[in-house]
Amino acid sequence: MCREGENACVYKTNGGVLETIITNIDIHTKERKSNGCGYKTEHVGLGLRGVSKEQLEKGDRVIVKNANMYGM
Repeated sequence: MCREGENACVYKTNGGVLETIITNIDIHTKERKSNGCGYKTEHVGLGLRGVSKEQLEKGDRVIVKNANMYGM
């Protein structure tokens, strides 16, 4: 599970790490839950502060402080 405002790290397939904050969660498949969270079983879009889409590649992983891992 991830929430808006949580600190996250993007672990790049090339070994680099980008530190960021989740600014927005866009749930594509369902109605937005009242708690504003995205779950790993859902198809979601994440807004990441200071990270552009050009910096991300297929295979990169987003790790949030609660230790869930999300693939790009």
